[in-house]
Amino acid sequence: MPLAPDRLDRASDIDDPRLADFRLMRDRDLLGRAGRPGLFIGESLLVVERMARVPGVLKTVLVAEDRVDEVTALDGIDRAACVVAAPRALVAEVTGFYFHRGVIASGFREPLESRTVDQVLAGASCALICDDISNMDNAGALFRDGAAFGVDAVVLSRDSHDPLYRKCLRTSMGHALSVPFARVGAGAKGLAGANGTAGAVRDMVAAGWIVLGTSIDASAEPLREWVDSIAATTAPLRVAVVVGHEHRGVSANVLEACSRRVRIPMATGVDSLNVSVAAAVVLHEVTRVGARAMPMRFDTPPPG
Repeated sequence: MPLAPDRLDRASDIDDPRLADFRLMRDRDLLGRAGRPGLFIGESLLVVERMARVPGVLKTVLVAEDRVDEVTALDGIDRAACVVAAPRALVAEVTGFYFHRGVIASGFREPLESRTVDQVLAGASCALICDDISNMDNAGALFRDGAAFGVDAVVLSRDSHDPLYRKCLRTSMGHALSVPFARVGAGAKGLAGANGTAGAVRDMVAAGWIVLGTSIDASAEPLREWVDSIAATTAPLRVAVVVGHEHRGVSANVLEACSRRVRIPMATGVDSLNVSVAAAVVLHEVTRVGARAMPMRFDTPPPG
């Protein structure tokens, strides 16, 4: 629901305790999760809107006075513990830089990070596995790919970038909030166990998933040939696509665990694409054979 007028607070002092989550943002971002234990930061109206749609996530919203009407009208904004309006000059002073988007929010990590790999895959038909994606822009773009092509679960290796990092979340257009994700090792058993990404892939294959490892090796099967070979299949398919590190690609042990290795044929002299571009190409082809995700539900709490 939109925010009731009597729930909008005002701030005029940089030391206002309600602004603590946003103070000196750039310095705190350098500390990673330790900068705001248990919290993450979302910026822009679109990202804050997505935060508001997920129960239990939205904590404090800071909005420039000239954007109050837009923010208070957002569906779900009433879930915030606190919505504070302030002059733009004060917003810039608090955050440590000129914040032209005009709205920023803190959110609780736990509802989004508490899911295990088993849980996010339980109802999935199309998954994306990120094997050591280290670049924040690529990590964000991969979630945007996932949303665009019907992925309903993202599995992250232990060393993949934090999808809730402020800049990563902005690049994803907030889709790290709408595409369920889990990190390998986050849990005590099953696919979330101690065997790493390769172990999770092996378990997925054993559970009936077709896991496609992407590779630039000439021995890998051309993507279109694999898609065409199963295009007539009428049985439901569960397909996962593995993409890897920006320079090293998918780890050798992870590739070995996959059902198939596929490549995107390219012009002579060109052997690779940016990882998020390559993922988009592969996912576009995968959706042609029916591995489509269930419609996204923003109003459904995470499982578990």
